[in-house]
Amino acid sequence: MAPPLFVQLVSLSEESLLSAVHIAATRTERRILKDSALIPIYASGISFLLLVAFLISRIPFIKRLVARLRASDDDQPIGISRRDAQYTTITPATFKDELKEHIASHGGLTIYLHNTLRLVISLSLLGITIYAAIVAPGPQPQLS
Repeated sequence: MAPPLFVQLVSLSEESLLSAVHIAATRTERRILKDSALIPIYASGISFLLLVAFLISRIPFIKRLVARLRASDDDQPIGISRRDAQYTTITPATFKDELKEHIASHGGLTIYLHNTLRLVISLSLLGITIYAAIVAPGPQPQLS
């Protein structure tokens, strides 16, 4: 059994009542911070902060700023080294070429179609689940 939150007071003076409320509030605060049922909320909060940090890092202005700061730390001119030049590619000119390159980067047309079909099926199952949860009738009363 959990310890009681409030201490029984003999005299009900205003000062003693305020101190009892303060003690109860501090005990509750300490218990809330240590509650194991809140671990998923803490984890989702950390996950959300990481998502925001990732999205901020994807902003082109921030990318250029980070590249400049890294280049200034190394005191080397900004440019492409010979090692990096072998990994750079020329961007495709048309959407069709870009799509072909994207499909090839995922392992070919068969694997790409398999993954696309799997995504469509997963999303349709998710939609059916949401629909069933919203529209599902409640328990029916039994007539006797």
